[in-house]
Amino acid sequence: MPLISVIIPVYNVEKYLRRCLDSVVNQTFRDLEIICVNDGTKDGSVAILEEYAAKDKRMKIIHKKNGGLSSARNEGLKNAAGKYIGFVDGDDWIEPDTYERAYRVMQDYNVDLVCYYVKVELDDFSLEDDIVINAKNYHAIKVIGVQNITNELLLNTTVCAWNKLYRKSIIDRWNIIFPTGLLHEDIEFFCKYAVMCSSVYYIDMYLYHYVQRKNSICGKIAMFVSPKTTDRLRVCYNVYLYYVQHSLLPSYSLFFSTLFFWSFEEEYFKTKVENRQRVLQYATKTVKKMNLSLLDDSHNIFYNLMHRKYQSIPCLNNSVYLSNGLVMAIVSRPYLIVFILGIPFKLNYVRIRNIKKNKTKYRLDELTNRIENIDNRINESLEKTNKLAGITSQRMDATDIHIGKMDRQLNDTNNRIGQVNYWLNETNKWVEGTNQRIDNTNKQLNETNKWVEKRLNRSQIIHERLITDYVKEYKDKILSKTFMGTKNTKEYLPFHYNQDIAVHLKSLPYFIFCPNNGNLGDIIIAAAEYQYFKYLGCNYSVFDMYSQTLPESGPIDFVYGGGGIFVKYCNYQNVLEILKLPNLRSVIILPSSFFECPDVLEVFDERFTVFCREKRSYDYCKSLNTRAEFILSGDMAFNLDIADIKNSISPNIKRNIESLNEIYLNKVYESYSFYMSIRIKIIQAFLENTIVLDSGIRAAYLLRADAESKDKTSDAAAFLPKRIDLSGFTWTSCADPGVVKLLSALFIDAINTIDVVVTDRLHIGIASAMLGKRVYLLDNIYGKVSAVYEHSMKDFENVCFLESLDAFSLENIDATGTNVDLSLFETDKTFAGYFKEYCSVDQMNDVITDSIFTY
Repeated sequence: MPLISVIIPVYNVEKYLRRCLDSVVNQTFRDLEIICVNDGTKDGSVAILEEYAAKDKRMKIIHKKNGGLSSARNEGLKNAAGKYIGFVDGDDWIEPDTYERAYRVMQDYNVDLVCYYVKVELDDFSLEDDIVINAKNYHAIKVIGVQNITNELLLNTTVCAWNKLYRKSIIDRWNIIFPTGLLHEDIEFFCKYAVMCSSVYYIDMYLYHYVQRKNSICGKIAMFVSPKTTDRLRVCYNVYLYYVQHSLLPSYSLFFSTLFFWSFEEEYFKTKVENRQRVLQYATKTVKKMNLSLLDDSHNIFYNLMHRKYQSIPCLNNSVYLSNGLVMAIVSRPYLIVFILGIPFKLNYVRIRNIKKNKTKYRLDELTNRIENIDNRINESLEKTNKLAGITSQRMDATDIHIGKMDRQLNDTNNRIGQVNYWLNETNKWVEGTNQRIDNTNKQLNETNKWVEKRLNRSQIIHERLITDYVKEYKDKILSKTFMGTKNTKEYLPFHYNQDIAVHLKSLPYFIFCPNNGNLGDIIIAAAEYQYFKYLGCNYSVFDMYSQTLPESGPIDFVYGGGGIFVKYCNYQNVLEILKLPNLRSVIILPSSFFECPDVLEVFDERFTVFCREKRSYDYCKSLNTRAEFILSGDMAFNLDIADIKNSISPNIKRNIESLNEIYLNKVYESYSFYMSIRIKIIQAFLENTIVLDSGIRAAYLLRADAESKDKTSDAAAFLPKRIDLSGFTWTSCADPGVVKLLSALFIDAINTIDVVVTDRLHIGIASAMLGKRVYLLDNIYGKVSAVYEHSMKDFENVCFLESLDAFSLENIDATGTNVDLSLFETDKTFAGYFKEYCSVDQMNDVITDSIFTY
């Protein structure tokens, strides 16, 4: 039985079908069932389906008469055998690792629904079309990570069927299908499924590509040309009956009521003027069937529709019509009242109910004669009305801007609340003592201040001597370390000075630095960069793309942290938007890898200096771009001064402690709990999975567990008894230098507990080599590790490159163990110790812990 069934409705999409099918059959997750439903297509789509089915046995073709999108999807559900269900429309496509990522989080977090983000692709729209802008806003990122199902969450989730992964058991148990014969079928399916879930996971990556085209069903709706004027309200009523049947309205009254209001507003304004009375009548008829006591009527929409008070409905207050070139608004009250340029006129006090009863029709020429008789009043009020309209328009614009800012702030706050809630659930054992630890914070601060004062009262010469001796002692320790019967002859200096990078950085009197957010391996890069800036005496500030916004005016010198972000497997869209800002005066990209990212290279121009950390990336960039300056360099992690990472003796401690206010101090304590939760997981993983050989050697397979793993299909990798993905234990913005330093030290401490490292994580390999470990490197899926090895590591005597795990065995290693450091398992990290090391960094600024709590 396949794990995932992918349902693809096909109707007249010959132009797009091959791209869609290629994206599905080439998924990195192979355990798929691909169900293509031919809904009576009239073009050449069937021939394409048969061609692909002949090559891939996972594909199943179902032929049926044309019945619409809902009918096709329901037919696919009837024939689906998978444990999970995914939908892809025949004119769209998905990223290669879409279902691998969705399946992994479904398993890891035991959620009932997985959502991922959508990139809108334009077919026959222009960028300036309001429809395109609305589509991009609708699919914008709103929440991240694991979330519980709430009214607010449902209102901030797109209802589209195709950017999600569902459990088939929930669909079958609650008999959830798409409504046939109606548009907006996704609304009914999502609203029924979502309320039967307990939790959902939002993947912060653009995995689905939605094609916006004018001749599609959605395109016609958006262009106001669809003849189906009440389908959305019909779908809402179906949802109402479903919620009543399963006693769900008390819990989801706010969600349903807001959904109905939005649906009514969409139906009313996205139809022709002559059809709007029909929408009003149907909405009134529908509301009269509902039990209003079960609904949240904060908009008064249900009351006003029930009593036909259409003039009181918020979305209709600005309903306007054109008659003889004059702007008018007609309001249904006991008397027919016409507003002309804001001035009300009663037409002979004729009651509307009498008009209906007698079926009297007012002719257009009669209304025109009445308008001509009041021309003088209109002319007198025209100037005043225009002035008022101008003032009102300005106020509305200012209000819209303010509302937009408030919405963004609210979304950011909701995201952070969700992240903190998840963090609290993961660290319950540490939260139990929080109140007592906070009460002792002032005492610990006083003790820390005394400790700092005692040491800072010594002369600067003695202080510098302490630092020099500490670094020298550590350096001598590294150089004297032996392994595998040989002596390491390569010197690891505190700073591997890179002349080209230094020259370009020192040419900037001040710059904004944005570190590359990432896992523990990327944190090592950030730690090396913070050390390097201090070594060069750079004047800079740290920028966090998740909690801050760059100014869009005034020249900016910008430095972006290096790593492996600029490859097709990474979500670099947020970075790309920053690099497109026109007010960037100069940009330095620190050593990075580049692979299949032409959209990035298209942005680089004469303002950009780009460092490539291996020759393959350098050649690739030079082949596609002749405007920017590209320089071949080494990975920033080679600059890491491990002794400084482990050293907390710093003249900055007193200054940094004195700069802390109460709010900042509480954030530092929150970061301590975050750090301790990661530390516990790492200790547990290394205690359970370290391999101790008969010779006494402590070894570990530190292999990645994500889509970049190249050896995941090999026989050896499949049957490894123990493996640890050290880098994957956390993910942060790297914008907090204090947290970066502590996590880097934890990373080093974990590696120091073993003698032999087998890894396909580049920065585990670099750090292990610099610690004198015996290192066996494996490549990742796009060749990053092998490329850096050839450029920077092949002369390391303690590093060996493996083509695969199949021919490798730890049992064949003939060597004695080195002096490992097991203090990570034997000692705890108190808040006082954490606080001292945190305050020893060179620079602390306001971005600190606002965005570090990412898992």
